[in-house]
Amino acid sequence: WLQGLRHLRWFLSHGFRYLYGIRNIVSRNVEADKTEQHIEEYKNNHYDKLSRFDLTLYENFKSRPPSIEVGRGCPFGCSFCSNDRKKILKKCPDEICSEIENLSELYPAEELMLYFQTPMFLMSKSELARLGDLRALMKTSFSWRTQTRVDYLSDDKISLMYQAGARVIDLGLESGSEEMLSNMGKTNSPEKYLSNASRVLNSTSSSNITVKINILFYAGERRETLFKTFEFLEDHEHLNFTLSAYPLLIYPGTGLEDKIAPLLETYGGSLVCDKEWQELHLVPVNPSSEFTYKEMQHLGVIFGKAFQTCEQYFNERKYGYYSPGTTLDDFVKYINEIGIDGLPCSASEREMLHYRKYLKSFLTPRHRG
Repeated sequence: WLQGLRHLRWFLSHGFRYLYGIRNIVSRNVEADKTEQHIEEYKNNHYDKLSRFDLTLYENFKSRPPSIEVGRGCPFGCSFCSNDRKKILKKCPDEICSEIENLSELYPAEELMLYFQTPMFLMSKSELARLGDLRALMKTSFSWRTQTRVDYLSDDKISLMYQAGARVIDLGLESGSEEMLSNMGKTNSPEKYLSNASRVLNSTSSSNITVKINILFYAGERRETLFKTFEFLEDHEHLNFTLSAYPLLIYPGTGLEDKIAPLLETYGGSLVCDKEWQELHLVPVNPSSEFTYKEMQHLGVIFGKAFQTCEQYFNERKYGYYSPGTTLDDFVKYINEIGIDGLPCSASEREMLHYRKYLKSFLTPRHRG
């Protein structure tokens, strides 16, 4: 990004009005129908070092959940993601622990609950072991969450992650439908992928790590594909996971922009071209003839309500989402003030099971006699 700023300054000083030629910047033209992307591999080692966040630059920074950027880039090629196949940069365990010691001076607490920010957590087993050893020696007590993929999480790594302080993992499962996983290019072997995901959920639960399963309602989504995702979640409902489910939104610079049209034509879907979204340079997707983008947003909330209570939702999100010191009572008070209808969680287990029964009935394939 420093290189991008340098080009931007040069362009502005020479009277250019457009961003198209600036390296490392993704831009869209006025008609919002074409994206230019210029990504370079950094040659200078200076750019390879990840600097620390200076959280004190934020107003009321102590009300913000503490986080550390531990890595950038992702080697995988999911077409819907803006981080696909970007150069991998990451901090070593010693750098991370040094940064945690500094954070402990800004956030005095019995235990720091940190968000290890990265598109794809990629520590090796030796790095995880080193982080665990350093954590055991530190005066500062800390635990953390991060995000990664099914492919990364071997049972050995899950055990090492817990010893190193991991308590929540954001897992990009995306779907329980083999058809949707193939459509989005998540894996070349959907059946093996889902089997592996099942192993991961069992292993993380045994290690007392909460998994937040991310579900993406992709192009081609229909009742029958959604039912496959529902079945996968229901089969694992006894395990320790929460849920976040959203419909597809195309971001500038992703490979999906040029590939989505044939998929949508196959399934009777379309792009949402409202002026409001065009001004944001984002493109929501009506995934098929069965569902609109707005209907999928609503279904995402229902999926959440069907598989997590407010207490489960809060215990996962106290890492990286809420101000330090926020309690479950604070969260319940907040819900009582704003209402729970729009939140993807249920007030009780009984309510959760009610939503699950409703969702199953709504999605169950109806065979014509």
